[in-house]
Amino acid sequence: MDSNLPAPRAPSPNSPSPGCPRTPRRRGTSLAEATARGGRLPSPTEAASSVAEAAFSRSAPELAQASPGAVRHAARAAALAVEVVRGESSGPAAPVPEIRPHPRGRRPLRSRAQLSSRAPRHPITLGVKLKVIEAREGSRGFGNIKATVAPLASVDALRRIWQRRVQYKMLAAQGTRMDRTNGRASAYAAIDERLYDWFLLLSRRGRKRVPFTIALLQDKARKLADELGVTNFGASRGFVQGWARRHNVRSVVLHGSGGSVDAPESEQRMAAIREQLQDFDAENIFNMDETGLFYRCLPNRSYVPAEQRRAARGTKAMKAKERVTLVLACNATGSRKVPIAVIGKSARPLCFRPAGCESPLPYFNQRNSWMDGAVFKRWMEDVFLPYVRSCTTEKVELIVDNLASHTDIVDDQLLFIALPPNTTAVFQPLDEGIIQALKMRYKRPYLSSMVAYLDNLDEQQETTRVTAALNSSGRVSLLDVARIIAEEWAGTTAESIARCWIKAKCLPAPMEAAITSMYADYHRTDTPQVANQSEEITHMLRQATLTDGLFPDSSTGDVESGVSAWLNAEADAEILSDTIDMVLEGGESEGEED
Repeated sequence: MDSNLPAPRAPSPNSPSPGCPRTPRRRGTSLAEATARGGRLPSPTEAASSVAEAAFSRSAPELAQASPGAVRHAARAAALAVEVVRGESSGPAAPVPEIRPHPRGRRPLRSRAQLSSRAPRHPITLGVKLKVIEAREGSRGFGNIKATVAPLASVDALRRIWQRRVQYKMLAAQGTRMDRTNGRASAYAAIDERLYDWFLLLSRRGRKRVPFTIALLQDKARKLADELGVTNFGASRGFVQGWARRHNVRSVVLHGSGGSVDAPESEQRMAAIREQLQDFDAENIFNMDETGLFYRCLPNRSYVPAEQRRAARGTKAMKAKERVTLVLACNATGSRKVPIAVIGKSARPLCFRPAGCESPLPYFNQRNSWMDGAVFKRWMEDVFLPYVRSCTTEKVELIVDNLASHTDIVDDQLLFIALPPNTTAVFQPLDEGIIQALKMRYKRPYLSSMVAYLDNLDEQQETTRVTAALNSSGRVSLLDVARIIAEEWAGTTAESIARCWIKAKCLPAPMEAAITSMYADYHRTDTPQVANQSEEITHMLRQATLTDGLFPDSSTGDVESGVSAWLNAEADAEILSDTIDMVLEGGESEGEED
């Protein structure tokens, strides 16, 4: 080695440790000063250590020059001690995410968690902005406005709203919807307005309108562009979606057939029907309807292992076409449920032939399992009229839809009434939830029997076409269908049926009120449920040994009346008023204790 070269200097206390990127700094500056100018430290502990090291170097420069490593370790230990003391006094500190220094000495690299930790945006609607402006014009501060009007907005956002108040007032004056979050208009304003006018015009046609799809709106927008001479207009999906947002138009799934109802014409006919029904008792007013049941159809959703979710496929059982028609009838109070009839294809199904396997429900056959005039006449003569005669000798009224097969049946004990065309989904009680509930209740025992069959596969015996059933072969038969439907129909409550009649709005108003009072809420003293509960509670109290002290000189009727009042206390306006007064006055008197 050349002797003229200067001897190597001892490492400075501010020298970077081996393997760490060097932060360029001027000679004579501390690590803390260099860090403040050129970068950021990884953690608060390192910052405290650097400050302690710099302070020690200023206080004892000779010692720092003689033992730089010891000074650095002492500063590090002091910083850790301070951190421990702070953690014990204020609880465990949250871990500080590591910020790695940039390899070239520029800005530090942020972790993915830090980049995604931005606060979520909360768009402010035009209606809220106008309320903010109104509050600010009333000399209210931004802090108060944030707490009361726009709690999700920041104070800076409220200041910007106030600065742009003229713009927002102009948007409101132009008729912009209050739920809009921006005031940007369409680039093709003329097409936008013409398309909306056309949409409103067709929407007013009611039952004769067609579904508005994106393709339909795109085609109409292109035609409007041609009429207006607008070039370079593609009528993209984005244009239609933006148009829908600007005009508060939503895409929904259409279901049922209520949109085909001619409201004015049907309402006139329903008024005449209600007038006819006024002369009848609600017990003697019946409704009849049919529905198809795909009795072997399985659900199309299933749980599968996560690794098979893209490879899982369905089976033909999900779209099984085996169908029967169910014929339902019930009265307005729900107290009389006519046995459900089943219409199938076979004249005598195999499952009904063995001894003891007769159908628990009336069964009829038709080539397509549909209701026709001949089957309807047989149902009336074999099922409905015999059931009515077994219940009453009075004349009854049967409400049906205007299906062609529902021919008028002449009988001295029957008045036949047909609903207006296309009003089944609106005025027919059975279509207001009774049929849907029955179908849903059929699926539960069907799937339960399927589970039982799968659990006992090892114990299954050989079956034939005649003896095949759901429990033995996993294949549901018409006998299984009839048994499940009969059981579920028997379990349908009168209250659920009566509520569907009320929902259909086909009865006179006084009759609806009477039925509603029969099935009122539990907390009503005049309902049978509360009356029965009152009797039971009164009987229990009378059997207690402290009865004489609880109810001195009180008859059973007085006790029962008091119990009923107690059950109905939450709905008593006077009791609620007294309770409020007692709370406002500071509670009960001092002499009373629990």
